[in-house]
Order: sequence, then structure tokens, then C-alpha cells
Amino acid sequence: MRILLRTESHAMSEITVSRDDLYQRLWEAPMKNVIEHYDTDYYNLRKFCDAYKIPTPPSGYWKKVELGKELPAKPPLKPYNYEKGELRTGFKRSTEQDRMREDQIAKVTSGLAKFKVPERLTYPHPIARDFFKGDFRYRHYNAENRKQYDLPYPPGTHRAIRILDTFLKALESKGYTFEEDHNWWIYGRSGIHQFRFRFREQYRQVKVIHPVRTSFATELDRKIYHLTKRVTSISLEPKGIIEFTAYGLGQWVDKPAKPLEDQLRHILLNVLLARDRTEQEALSVVEREKDRARWAEVKEAKLKRKVQDQASWTTFTSMANAWETKAKLQSFYFALRSLPANGSTMVGERSIDEWKAWLEQKLADSDPLKDGAEEVFRRLERARGQAD
Repeated sequence: MRILLRTESHAMSEITVSRDDLYQRLWEAPMKNVIEHYDTDYYNLRKFCDAYKIPTPPSGYWKKVELGKELPAKPPLKPYNYEKGELRTGFKRSTEQDRMREDQIAKVTSGLAKFKVPERLTYPHPIARDFFKGDFRYRHYNAENRKQYDLPYPPGTHRAIRILDTFLKALESKGYTFEEDHNWWIYGRSGIHQFRFRFREQYRQVKVIHPVRTSFATELDRKIYHLTKRVTSISLEPKGIIEFTAYGLGQWVDKPAKPLEDQLRHILLNVLLARDRTEQEALSVVEREKDRARWAEVKEAKLKRKVQDQASWTTFTSMANAWETKAKLQSFYFALRSLPANGSTMVGERSIDEWKAWLEQKLADSDPLKDGAEEVFRRLERARGQAD
């Protein structure tokens, strides 16, 4: 049974359940027993049964069983496009799924404890090295980041680069590869999972209001003031708060009681669990496609058998009509023979006796049973094969 993990800290999870297994359990024991078995609730179980077309016992069914009364007919489990589906579990007690989830978390986080933000970088990651060399400033140059990434860096920017370096190295140890674009974003990929993020220091906007002058010594001073005055201006200064933003995962920001260094393990865990979830969802899609293909094959085979059976039946019907026609013709011929006639009398090119022999041969040739029962079934099989 395959477990689909979620990033929540509680015991919620999803398990793959077979329609046939659930159908058998629902008709062997009351629904409350089935709910306890799968550790789900009535709403999710009912929703699953409705979605996957699984008939359930009617109200009062198990009371009738207890009293020994006559039970209604058990409806069959009709074919459906999907033979398996995901049922949400983990509502009432700690189960084996919880232990498996804990094992999975331990597995994805194994080896991450050694990745700690250093005080000084010795062998920086290539992307972090580009920051230190100043290449970032030229590739992403604009008025906003000019002050922040002009060498030498402010302490906050230096710290952000060290955290970024640790983050990249930790995920590379788990199979991720990274590349940069030209708009702040870094792309990470591992297998079919990919995400993009940016890791930078936030800014603080400072509004500067220049003093307003109302009196001037000369008219020239007044004109110069009105030509050169700037009522307001905006400057950007480092705020000292580092943020990690990833599409599909969320945003993590420095907090006074919990700096980003302490949140690094949680960020890594979310990324790795998102990768596992993506892989599990991809496997579910593959399984659904296989189920759909299997049912398409079954449907095609049924249609083919139907066409073949129809061809055999059409052949049999035509043979039955031929036999019935032959019986009528033979009755007519026997009535004809009962009439008095001179056999040597010539009618056209044949005598009456020759005409009778010709009619007898034609009647024998038109008999569909002349070659025996086996030939009839061979003709039915040939018609079946020609219908492919």
C-alpha cells in the first residue's frame, strides 16, 4: 500500500485503496468498522464511495442482519475507469502510516544536520561565488540593488550569501541542480520536481522631504529654486532582514526570536517533501493512466467479441433462412413429382426426367446441412475471423 506524505505536522495522510477491497469490507461489516480499519471518517469514506461508484449497504441493513430478517439483494460492483483511489486517513489514532511518515522525514533530512551556516566561506557554491565576485551586480543591475551589491557588501548582505551557500549545498547533496535567470530567481531541479526561489535581503524605503521655501532674496533665487526643487525623493537602504521565497512553498523571513539560520532545516524539509509528493502524484497519474488503458483494452475486447458474435449470428441466420427456403422448394418439388408426366417427353433441350434430375441436384446444393454439423460451425468461425 503506497503512502502519500503531506507536509503537515499532524497524522493526516492518504492511502491507495482498491475499489474491490473496500466493496468487500463494506458488505462484510458495518461502516463504523470499515472507518476504524482505514482510520478515516464517515465524510471521507462516503465521498470516496460516491467518487468511485462503490455501492454501500442501505440504511438499516445491519439491523436486519442482527435480527435475521430477509436482506435486500447485494448490488454488483460495476466496472469503473479507476480501480484504485486515494482515501484520506489519520483521523482517530496513530497508525502505521504515521510511523512511515516519520521514517520518511528522517530519511529526507538525513545528512542535513552537518550543513550549518559558517562564519566565513572557504569553498563557496558557484552561485554564491558570483555574488562575492560582483558578477551578480552586472547581470541584475538596476537602481534598487545597486547600493546593496556594490562592493564591499554590507554585513547583512554578506550573511545572506552565506545562508544561500549553505542552502544550495544542502539541496545539492539531495540531488538538486541549480541555475540562475536574469530576474532575481534561482531554479532548482531534482528529477521531475522543480521550483524557483529567490534569496535576498529586503529593503527599507526612506522618504526624504526637502524644506519648502516661501521667501527669496532675489527674483533669480526664486526662479532657480522652482527650476531645481525636488519635493520628495526615495532612497533604498538595506533593512537587514533576509527572506527566502519559493513558488508553491511559501515565504520564510528572519524573525527576532528565530533567525533564518534556525529555519533552514524546516525550509529544506519542505522542499524535499514537496519533491516526494510530486513524485507520488506523478506515480498516481501513471497508475490512473494504466487503469484507463486497461479498461480501454477491456472495452475494445468486448466490442470486438460483440462484432464477431454478430457476424457468426448473421451467418447462422442466413443459413437458417436458406434451410427454410430449401424445405419449401423441396415440398414443391415432391408435389411436382406426384403429378403424372411422361419422363421421356422433351421440354426444350432436356427431357422431363432430366429436368427432375437437375432440380434434385439444385436442391441438394442449396442444403446448408449437406456437409454435416461440423461444416456449419466452421462457417460460423470463418465469419467470426473475417469480422476482425
